[in-house]
Amino acid sequence: MASTIKPVWKKLITWIGLFCLTILLLSSVIISTLPTTLQWGASYWFNKQGLQTEIERIEIDFNDGVLRIINAKGQNIDNRGFQLNFFEVDIAWKPLWESVLVIESVKLDGLKLDIIQAHSGINSLAGLPLLSNDTAIHKKTPTEPASGQWSIQIGNIYLDDAELCYMTEMSEKKIDQQICPHIEKLKWNGRINIALAANSSAGPDVAGSLTLKNLRIDDIKRNQLLTAINAVEVDNLVVDSLDNIKLDNFVLSGFSVLTRNKEEKLKDLAPQIGLLKRLELNNLKYVNKSDLNIAQVNITGVGIDVLRNQQSKWELDQRLKLITPQIIENKNNQDMPVKKGKSAAPHIRISEINIENSDLLRFTDQSFKSAFQITAQISRLKINNLDSEKPDRKSEITLDMNLNQHGLIQLKGQVAPLSKNKDFELRGKTTAIDLRPMTSYMEKHIGQTIVSGQLDAEMELIARERKLNSNLKLVLHKFKLKVSDKKHAEETEQEMGFPIDSTLNLLREKDNQIKLELSITGDLDKPEFNLSDVITQAATSAITSAVITYYTPFGLVSGAKALFNLATALRFEPVVFQAGSSQLSDNQKQYLSKLSQLLMDKPDVYLTLCGVANITDQQKVFPELKVRQENNKDLLILSPEQREKLLGIASQRSEAVKNYLVTEGKISASRLIICTPEFISEPSAINPGVKISI
Repeated sequence: MASTIKPVWKKLITWIGLFCLTILLLSSVIISTLPTTLQWGASYWFNKQGLQTEIERIEIDFNDGVLRIINAKGQNIDNRGFQLNFFEVDIAWKPLWESVLVIESVKLDGLKLDIIQAHSGINSLAGLPLLSNDTAIHKKTPTEPASGQWSIQIGNIYLDDAELCYMTEMSEKKIDQQICPHIEKLKWNGRINIALAANSSAGPDVAGSLTLKNLRIDDIKRNQLLTAINAVEVDNLVVDSLDNIKLDNFVLSGFSVLTRNKEEKLKDLAPQIGLLKRLELNNLKYVNKSDLNIAQVNITGVGIDVLRNQQSKWELDQRLKLITPQIIENKNNQDMPVKKGKSAAPHIRISEINIENSDLLRFTDQSFKSAFQITAQISRLKINNLDSEKPDRKSEITLDMNLNQHGLIQLKGQVAPLSKNKDFELRGKTTAIDLRPMTSYMEKHIGQTIVSGQLDAEMELIARERKLNSNLKLVLHKFKLKVSDKKHAEETEQEMGFPIDSTLNLLREKDNQIKLELSITGDLDKPEFNLSDVITQAATSAITSAVITYYTPFGLVSGAKALFNLATALRFEPVVFQAGSSQLSDNQKQYLSKLSQLLMDKPDVYLTLCGVANITDQQKVFPELKVRQENNKDLLILSPEQREKLLGIASQRSEAVKNYLVTEGKISASRLIICTPEFISEPSAINPGVKISI
């Protein structure tokens, strides 16, 4: 009996051994051929989708849970598709028993991907056609998962040399735009947890740090670099959910936007429209879907280069229109429901913003006859305590800025930039502002160019409840104009009602300074600006102030006695003579002495002396005519000899005034211009004497 059982056990053990060996051999065959099978299967599936695909090698390390794909690429008939030099994913086996997919690391190298968008949306991804919204098969998603609740945990991510090309195809087989972002290196050290359960409301759980190097976005169709970033660093990012995000530091460096190509690079323009050397955010927190708190924002090396071309079009507008595709709306989208209501704006708090050592902030306007250009550099701009929930609270602000090469602007005060009223109260000064760059505007508006001029100013800029109440005290040094368009200049002076050169000479001090005090009032909502209006207003205000506060004590004008305007501002009180006489009285000499003193203080002022004879002179010199006129009500006609006699008296009066100013007042004769004498026979004419005007 025992001998019979023994062979049975031997056979059973043999069969079990053979079975295990067979299983082992089959497993070995499956394991060894699985990469090849996967490689063939993937290529076959892609080819069936119209994508000619090549995969050099797939490797699987079951012991370490590592899958590698080496040198894979695919293209459709339009040469759109994908390319992948290296892909590696490291999976931990043990957590799978607990319904958790743990990906310890992901490595990608040399990834290139094409995306094409048409009218109705994205229709091609990596060269694969996608179903449109009309033909897509929508499957009902079960409200409960079929089995246990799965989740994914992703560890470190390493990405090298990745490029994604986004193309718009508005017409059949024609690419209207091709925008390609490229990343040289991305490194994520941390964790990303994602719950896959259908009934889970939890968002991703993220913690770690991110480093990105050399991101660039190219417009391939137009051969232009749209955006470049040297590096991005995110330190200690924690995301409990999409409603609660915080990070210790965010640093962006070497940022440029809208780079000009070789054809667009013009003289004195920067290679790019926008530049930012470094942006740093400290202690950022976004909580409860509504509160964004930032402890500090530090900006270094910000630069802007704005151009308005010869056709008066803004370069920035034109560039944005080119890179923003004109997507034709899908008719099906017209029936989509529109969300009503407005989501609440987030509550934003920023404790401090610092902008230091900016690059050039440049504005160029080529729409003028000669291009206008102005540059600025911010040495320091500091503003604190910005709070969107307290928009009316004032924030302290400090600004130090250089204008052009040597000019300086300094402002300090309080602003409420988030308030509806936009209140501010700033005080400061400008020094050494070169006025020559303003030539383009002056030439356009008044037909004159600026030969020389430098501006200093004390500023008091105030706005309360959207009403401006500001004051500027201006000092213009060596300010000189030159007529570039005679006809335009004459038309402008006629429109303004005063000669510009004479006005400037009237305002010019002995040291060649012009001092103006301007009040700026009005509604902040309607900032209407017209240079000629400003010049007229400034000149009117300045001349009025000068005449009443400075010239009137000399007894030179009667502006305080009558309605004042620019016409009377440029005329002095006439020198009145006795009827029929051209001899200066003591009072007249005293008056001319004061006028001499004024001319000494205003070395660029030239006077016009116009002698006038009137009907009182006629009656004094020719008394017989008075009797004849009383008896004959008709208009009395003078003989040529009589008229010549009266004009001679008028001429002698202007000569007497000039001689006194030259001999006694020591005024250069070249500054005193005698005009043709005049006889006025109307009874209401001015007193006999000499009219003096600038």
